[in-house]
Formats: sequence, structure tokens, C-alpha cells
Amino acid sequence: MWAFAWTLATLWAAPAPADQRIAVLEMVVEGGADPVIGRQLTNRLAEALAARPKTKVIAPDDVRALLEKEVQRQLLGCSDERCLAEIGGALGADVLVQGRVSKIDSGYAISLALVDATKADSLGRVNETWQGEPLGLLDLVGPMIERAFEPNVPHVGAIEVVGAPDGAPIYVDDQIRGTTPAGQMGQIPSGARRVRVVAEDYLPFERWVVVQSGKVTSIPVTLEPTPSAPIYATWWFWTGAAVVVAGAAVGTVALLSSGEDPANTGVNVMLNAERSFTEGR
Repeated sequence: MWAFAWTLATLWAAPAPADQRIAVLEMVVEGGADPVIGRQLTNRLAEALAARPKTKVIAPDDVRALLEKEVQRQLLGCSDERCLAEIGGALGADVLVQGRVSKIDSGYAISLALVDATKADSLGRVNETWQGEPLGLLDLVGPMIERAFEPNVPHVGAIEVVGAPDGAPIYVDDQIRGTTPAGQMGQIPSGARRVRVVAEDYLPFERWVVVQSGKVTSIPVTLEPTPSAPIYATWWFWTGAAVVVAGAAVGTVALLSSGEDPANTGVNVMLNAERSFTEGR
């Protein structure tokens, strides 16, 4: 009994686990990406990490204040684990996080690297490709942090397509996931997803969205009708025109055979043929 009470007292007196100290470096901007996007992503990264439980964030502003300018000049350009660990050690951090964003073709590539600042070991890297609006990159930060710090946990959400006509196939990353009205389509990995809706007689709808873990992403769809082809591009126009031309030719031959003057009556033949074609459409 006394041993049990002593054990409980020991557990109650045990200090709470210390907060994990995470140092966030400035986002590296490459490939012609706007530096403003890099700064916004850095701030969002620090905010999202600070919202995690038992986490103490050393923000980029604090990093700049703690590191001497010369050390900063030598170390902040590095990318390997040992170099990054030196920065983390100088800051007293447990984990160091560095992100990169690069412009590629019509979109962006973004990555996060985690380094154990005490052992100089890589804790993982997460990569995403995004071809939506640049501001959508900010929404990607949350899912990327979850996957980076919890690699063994399934992070999935749901997508709901609203407004498309019934029977339209819904594609997520080029794989069909349902047909409208499909309701909520679950078990979709969090992060950047390309959604396409294809309906007969409508132009395809496409949008890049960010699926959040445990949440439903609602996608309003407005489909534009397929533009109608001009009258001269339709098969029946040329078929009818061929009939008119053939009829006019037959009429002319008949007139010549009968001895009548085509100059006086040919116009009437063509007008009658054209009227026949117009009324028969």
C-alpha cells in the first residue's frame, strides 16, 4: 500500500515534458518565385508550428536576432543536415525547419525539411506541387507540417462537388472518384489536389484545391456550355448545299435540253432551289 502511494506521489511530482523547441529559418525562394510569397510562407509556417501543442517556436526574427551577422552569412545558405544542425545548436533548438519554394512552369514546387538539431539527422522531407493561385500555397503549409511531424499517421479529408449536372464524372488527380451528385467523397489524402469535372455538352471544369485533414473541402462548380459550331462548320449544311447545287445543275441541263434560254430562266431555277433548301431545314 505504501509502495503504491509512493509511486503515485512520484508520478504526480514528475516534471511535465518540456516543450519541443523548433527553429524556423527563412523560406528559400528559387526559380523566379516572388520573394513576397517566401516571406508570407515563412510567417505562416511559424504560426502553424506555434499552434501545435507542447511546441516552442523560435521564429525567423528571433533567429536573426540570436545569430551574429557573420555566422548568419556563413550558415543560412547551407542545405545539408550537419550545417542546419549547427544553426539549431546555436539557437538551443531541438528541431530546425527549413522550407523552399520554387517557380516551375505554370505552378510552384514547395518543400519542408526537418533536421534533428542535436544529432544532425534528417527527420524527413515533404514535397508538394501546386498549380493554383499563389495564395493557395499558404493553405498548403498546414497539411505539410502534419505529414512532416506525423509521417505514420494517415492524414485524409473529404471533397464535395456542388453545382454540377447529374452524371458527371469527378476526377481527383486524374483518378475517377465518383459521379455527381456524389456527396462527400472521403479518404482523400490531405494536401494539393487537382479536381476535374467532365460533363457532356459542357467544357471541362478544373480547379486546384487544398484538402485539409479531417475536414470537408466544398467545391462550387460552374460549367460553361460547349460553344456551338458556326452553321458553315456543320455536316448538314454542306450536305444540303450539295443537294442545292446538284439540283440547280440538273435544272440547267433540263432547260438546255428543252431549248429554253438559261439566261432568262436560270435565275428562277436557282431561286427555287435556294427556297427549297431554306424551307427544308
